Amino acid sequence: MNTKAEKVAALKKKKEDLLKMGGATAIEKQHNRNKLTARERIHLLFDSDTFMEMDLFVKHRCGFFGMGKREIPADAVVSGFGKIGGRDVFTAVEDYTTFAGTFGEMHGKKFCKVLDFAAEAGAPFVQIIDSGGARLQEGQDSSEVYAQVFRRHILYSGVVPQISLLMGPCGGGAAYGPALTDFIIMTRKTSTMYITGPAVVKDVLSEEVTHEQLGGGLVHNQHVRLQRMVPVSHEPAFLGGVFEKTVEGAAGKSRGLAHAFGRSACRRRQKDSAGPFPEDLDEEVDEGGLPRSRASGNHAEPF
Repeated sequence: MNTKAEKVAALKKKKEDLLKMGGATAIEKQHNRNKLTARERIHLLFDSDTFMEMDLFVKHRCGFFGMGKREIPADAVVSGFGKIGGRDVFTAVEDYTTFAGTFGEMHGKKFCKVLDFAAEAGAPFVQIIDSGGARLQEGQDSSEVYAQVFRRHILYSGVVPQISLLMGPCGGGAAYGPALTDFIIMTRKTSTMYITGPAVVKDVLSEEVTHEQLGGGLVHNQHVRLQRMVPVSHEPAFLGGVFEKTVEGAAGKSRGLAHAFGRSACRRRQKDSAGPFPEDLDEEVDEGGLPRSRASGNHAEPF
């Protein structure tokens, strides 16, 4: 492969393979669970031909447990930006067909990058969770990036709207992320969120519960009251047009969220204004944990 044409052809072939994510068999299994793939969800959620993907060619660097020979397309998460209802939105969408959508180091860094871009652009961030949790083969490398993502959820709270769509499993450490965002929407019977699963509950409490009973959408909506949750039953219809209306209607009195995709969505911010940008993540914070601008000493302008 010496010529430029051969290299371009090889790159195109590589891209085609990566876009298939987990492959036909895994996609069929996902559909049998009444769930869509990450790319199908993006296609329904974003305006036609507006989504731009970031970091498709990212690779993990884990060499333990045979991972050195294992390729994980896009590291199991599709990230990027596009328009919803004509307005800019940034997103990270986990793909369960690819290594069960597990959260690895590079997977988490893609979340961090798109969160930083959303904050800098003053645009909403939407994450779609459908994951088997932390990628245990990567050990501390995976856990450390969880903390980086959580820190960004906190720093950007009140700066840009952060919305979590739970459309599959969200267990263990992954459950902290949505809990730190402004708004959570769960699909009925296909999504769950809990710190510890049914197997551990049985071992510790000698009680048998199902995933749905332990952390399904109705449980959170009726009993937990964590943020504002709206269990939805039909994923394609929801993503295909109901999402904006659901957010605006259910947000109700939630400050800012009723207009998350309205004309006053996010104030455009210049580099010299106060507020956390990627290079500001290590700056001083006040007693309330809010970042201070290096230039003015003022708090970030709230959304």
